[in-house]
Order: sequence, then structure tokens, then C-alpha cells
Amino acid sequence: YFLLTPAELEIWDSDPEMFATDEVGEYWKYNLKACTESLFMSLFHEFRELLTPRLAATIESNREFVDPNNLEAVLKKDAIYNAFGLTAFEMFDIINFDDWFNTTLRQELMESHGHSRVLKRRVAWLIGQWLTVRLNPEYRPELYNILIGLLNPEQDMAVRLAATSTLRCAIDDFDFSSEHFIEYLEPMAFSLYKLLVSVRECDTKLNVLHVMSFMVERLGPMVEPYFDSLLQYLPKLWTDSDDHHMLRCAIISTLTQIVRAIRTKSAELTPFLVPIIRYSVDIKEKAYIYLQEDGLELLLSYIESCATYNDDMLSLINYLLPLLDYSTEHLKTGLMILEAYVLIAPDRVITEYGTQLFSLTTSLMNDLKDEGIVCILSLYETIIKVNLPQTIELMMAVLGQNLKCLCSGEIGLAVNSCRLSLISRVILNDPSIFIKVVEHLCMTENGNLMNFDNVLNRIIEVWLERMNQIVQNDRRKLLGLALASLLTCQKKPILELFKEIITVCVETLNDIMRKTDDGLYADSMLMTDDCSNVSSRANSECEYQYETEHNERQRCLSLKDPVHCIPFHKYLQSQLLALQNQIGEQQFQGVLISKVDSDILEQLYLYM
Repeated sequence: YFLLTPAELEIWDSDPEMFATDEVGEYWKYNLKACTESLFMSLFHEFRELLTPRLAATIESNREFVDPNNLEAVLKKDAIYNAFGLTAFEMFDIINFDDWFNTTLRQELMESHGHSRVLKRRVAWLIGQWLTVRLNPEYRPELYNILIGLLNPEQDMAVRLAATSTLRCAIDDFDFSSEHFIEYLEPMAFSLYKLLVSVRECDTKLNVLHVMSFMVERLGPMVEPYFDSLLQYLPKLWTDSDDHHMLRCAIISTLTQIVRAIRTKSAELTPFLVPIIRYSVDIKEKAYIYLQEDGLELLLSYIESCATYNDDMLSLINYLLPLLDYSTEHLKTGLMILEAYVLIAPDRVITEYGTQLFSLTTSLMNDLKDEGIVCILSLYETIIKVNLPQTIELMMAVLGQNLKCLCSGEIGLAVNSCRLSLISRVILNDPSIFIKVVEHLCMTENGNLMNFDNVLNRIIEVWLERMNQIVQNDRRKLLGLALASLLTCQKKPILELFKEIITVCVETLNDIMRKTDDGLYADSMLMTDDCSNVSSRANSECEYQYETEHNERQRCLSLKDPVHCIPFHKYLQSQLLALQNQIGEQQFQGVLISKVDSDILEQLYLYM
């Protein structure tokens, strides 16, 4: 059953793409030969000790070069090589594959007469099976040269497709070295493109394009000097694939990998990228149903990679917002894109799109689960961090809604944590805004006024209760800074809850303060200019952690973040001194400090 049949050879002649495709995917379930291979593997694994020496002897006895004009001999060797490849993981310590690669296999790949295509295809496949098991890294350059030769347009189509699969195995291998491969990038890319335009079936084109994309992904920033060569093929391919949505998805995915790899040079691709992204996310285009996910990923990578914005880049917001309004299927990616926009062009985005952005996101929050709400609140928090004057009016309604939800008994810990973080940042920027929002909340729907002190007291009580449930030190410090900021706002509920506020602030200090070598305590959340502990978005499956311009913008924003630039113990101390000056030392000590537990005060003075 391992022997190629006349019918299979006829298919190979008439439709090599179908012949190659039949050996992948789920087709094996409906093919006698493939089922036989599966049975063979099961038997070999179960009876390894019995079958290994027999198969090894069979392989070694058929090592000699066969006449390519002798079809029977060629087919027999093809079948033996099939077994040879299927058992690679079982035979790796029995067969010296390096020796085979250097002698017999290399010789068979050089043959071009008779039925040599049969063994060429099989040897290409065989190398792919074995290189992940045992192939000396020093033979990699020779392997790459062999694959370039097998991808040559003069080779049989099935041989070229087999070489493509082996190339994928080679660059996906644990021992893959980008430094050793980079010199072969251009000829490989050229050969793959030639193959891409030669094949007819969309599935075949997809497979080839995925290999190209994966090649760029594995090489990462090393492809930057060669990106012109890589890109010269894609515009025509995009134009020619008008009716093939899946192929266009693969093209967009490849572009995404290229954009991530070439980083700031992505700006040079704006005339090519922007129309593709627009077409992919425009809900007026029928194709957006198929392309939107990949299009959004490309847009995100494009913004993250560019050092500055341009008008064409900003114009895509006009298509992004309607898409998010129409469907929340890719809401998380869409919000990440909006955050990237806010960081790269804060003034333009807030001034030109702020009203529409806040209107859309606030309406979306009514129908989202906690995960989606957290994503929107994270976007709001970034907008506040940027600290533009024009955001104040936009944030008023948002802040009021969040205070209402916080006091309504909402139980979602993640959502409450984000709401408190948002409120805290508003307070640290301008406490008077917070007071105005609370005053506005006192106005009920029927026009009656609620007592301001009661409303503020309820907010702070819920705040203190929720803060005890938060474990992230950065969040706890942020909330503590905001509470410390409110100490001097001269509001009765704040002073009535002074003991509780000081207690939670000291508990936070216990979490973040670290003793230095000189015996003093320091805030561990502070960052310096050379710190890089900023969250970054990178492809975890990729060999490289891409450092983008977006990461740098995040880092710069974090360096200005109160959490990372204000020592909490010193800020709390200054606020307590300011409060003492406001109300007098006698009332401060006799009415406020006297209520605080002695052990809490002891810890507080230790840090100060």
C-alpha cells in the first residue's frame, strides 16, 4: 500500500496541486494509503523492539543509487523512504541520518532524468521529517541551498510544494538560527513568490503564503534591510486576488509580520497599507466580514510601529468607530487600536474624535460583560494619563456613571478595580472635578437633592471596602495616592473616615516599601529613565519580543505616571502636614490622629 499507484501518478501528471494537497489535512481518513500509514505507525510504536532492526536493515540494504529510468525500483525506494520518514522519532538513534544526508540523499536530489521527480519529492519530504529529529546544524546552509534548488520553477510542481513544506519545518525547528538563514532570505522569497504565481488553487496559494509570512515572523527585525524585496510581490498579488478572501487574509497577515519586523520604516508603506486597511474594516465593503480581523491586526501593528502619525493614518478612525459600533466581535483589538491612536496623536484624536469616541464607548458599556467593560475603562484611563484639558468635559459624564455603578453594589472585582483607578486618576489630576461630579450626583432624577455628605461618605466607604480586595500593588498605590489627595479637600466625610483612610494607606505602604542597603525605606514602585518594566504587546509565539515605538510611548507615559514618579510615603506625609496646617495642630492630633490605632501609627512613622 505504500507504493504509488498508476492512478496516483496520473493525478500527479494532470493535477500536481491536488496530488500534493491530498496528503495533508483530514484527507487521510478517507484514503487507503494514508490509513495504512497510520496503522503502520501504531504497529511500529507498539512493537518497536521487534520492527526496528528489520526496518533498519531494509533501509540500509536499499541505500544504493537506483536507476531513475527503472520505475519499479524508484517506486519501491519511494515506499521505503516513506517508512523511513514516518519512523524518524523511533529510528533517530539507529540510523545515522547525517551520513545519509551527505551521501545518498544529496545524490538523488541532483538527478534530473527519468522518474527522478518521484524520489526528489520523497527526499524533500524525508528531510523535513528528520531535520527536527536529528540533523547536524552545520549542514543547515547546505539544506537551504538544496531547498532553493528544489523551489526552482524548472522543478516539478509537486517537488516544489514538498520543498515548501520542508522549508516550513526548517524555520520552525528549535535549532533554527536567524543569523545563518538571513543570507538565503531573498532567493527563498523570490522562489516562493514564483511558486505562488504558478499555482492555481487557493489552498495551495495559502500554504505558500503562510510559509512566507512565518519566515518573516521568525527572522523578525533582521528582515528590515530586505523589506523592499519582500514587498515587491505583494501589491500585484493583492490586486490579482480580488475574489479570494482567504488569500487576502493571508496577504494581510504577511503584511502584519513585515510591519512588525521593519518597525519605523512602516511609515514608508503608508500609500500601500492604508487603502488595504480601509478596505478591510469598512463595513460598507462586503469583504470586511472576512478581512476585518486581520485588517485590525495590521492597523494596530502599523500604528504601534510608526514614530509619528500622518493624516492618512488618522483617517482610518472614521472606519474603525462605525465597525465597533456595528459589532463588538473584535472589540478588544479595536480598543487597543484606539489606545494606540491616543498615544501617538493625543491632541488630534481627542479634539476631532473625542465626542464620537466617548459616545460610542459609553453606549457599548451597557451591553458588555465585565471583560469588555474593563477594556473600555483601560482606554479611559490612558486618556486621563495623557492629561489634555479638552478631556475634562468629556470625562464628566463618564466619571459620574462610574461613581453610580461603584455605589450600586456591583460585585465584579476587576471592573470595580478599574473604576476606582479611573476615579483616582481624575482626582490626582484635579480633585475639584471629582467634587463637581459628586455634587452633580446629588441631583436625583426627579429633581430632588440628596445630601452631599451622605453621597460622598457612601463613595469613600465603598472605595475602602473595594480597595481591601485589590492585590495589585500599582493599583493599591494609585488608590492610596488619590485618598491622600482628598485629605485636604476639607470635606466632612473625609475627616470622619480619617482613621480608615490612614489604615488602608499604611497597609499599602507595607506592600510597596522596601528597605534599602542604608537601612532606609524606599517606594518600590518608582521608575527611572532607564526602566523598561512597561507592559508591551508582543507575539508570544515569535522568537523576538518586538520593541515598538508604541512601547516607547507607553514607557514615557509611565515615567510621568504618579504611581511611578511620586513616593507615596512622602506624598502622604506632605498631605498630613497640609491637613494639620488647615485645621490646626490641636484638632489634628486630638481629633484625627488619636483615633488611629497605635500600631498603624507606629508603622506610619517608621516610613516617614
